[in-house]
Amino acid sequence: MKELLTSDHSQIEAIQFQLFAAFETGIVEKIFEKLDIFWARLAIHIRAEHLHLFPAILKASQAQAQIFANNRMLTLESVQSAIKQLHHDHDFFMKELGMVIKQMRVFCKTNSQADSGQLSEMREKVSAVSRRLENHNELEESQVYRWAEELLDQTERLVLNKLIQTELENLPPRFDGNRNGRSNRIFD
Repeated sequence: MKELLTSDHSQIEAIQFQLFAAFETGIVEKIFEKLDIFWARLAIHIRAEHLHLFPAILKASQAQAQIFANNRMLTLESVQSAIKQLHHDHDFFMKELGMVIKQMRVFCKTNSQADSGQLSEMREKVSAVSRRLENHNELEESQVYRWAEELLDQTERLVLNKLIQTELENLPPRFDGNRNGRSNRIFD
């Protein structure tokens, strides 16, 4: 499971690099295409964590609260606090990217070009997401994903892995392009 979610982080990061390259072109349609897939893939990843990973970790940590009380490195409160922080990050990512998507849709619908100041402002919002996403992913990869590995038994991990995999493959229909619901467009 850790490998699955870490690999997804890497794929999303690759799309993010493509998005920044698109910003360099100044071509609104190209920026919007990369922004849209970045936003969608990040939302899918977040959905998988919210629906499956975080609840599984919280449930397991509550069931094992006595064990955590004896373990100074990990307490029920630290698990809850970390997941709460991750939720805040997710809200920030979706809010900021949603605002940029909204602006880009206006430019695309009206066939108007964004001036360099507008593109710079949108790029800065995406950059803020990128900076926060880097720290966010580090917390998940170094701690949260390991907790799932440590707290859940093998059967629970297998079920959770399958649920997460299903969510990650569930791209919106506009990205249908090949098997597993992953579009070739994201790796142009």
